[in-house]
Amino acid sequence: MHTRLPPLPGRDRLRSLAPGTWLRAGYVVCFATFITYLLIPIGQKVLRPTTVSMYNYVQPVVTALVAVSMGQDTFGWHNVLSALLVFAGVYLVTTSKSRAQMETEKNGHPRANR
Repeated sequence: MHTRLPPLPGRDRLRSLAPGTWLRAGYVVCFATFITYLLIPIGQKVLRPTTVSMYNYVQPVVTALVAVSMGQDTFGWHNVLSALLVFAGVYLVTTSKSRAQMETEKNGHPRANR
């Protein structure tokens, strides 16, 4: 005995979207997200790992700025606070020293791996 699932809310709205809307959404999913993440390993060969990983934290800030500039979102205090927290975290990560650097400063040489 098969039971029929209830219709998904908004299904008719999805069907009524213009092909251009689907193409734009596909572009964002494919190029701005998927291919970008595929290129991260290439970046790791050339850049420091912290520089590459910081991309993940800055991307939402850039997305919010683009959305506001296109009139798709509003700019409020929460956007400013979020951006400040993101950039503060990125600053802390990029200026921090590695364990080997701290041990070299403390002992004059890095500790051997155990």
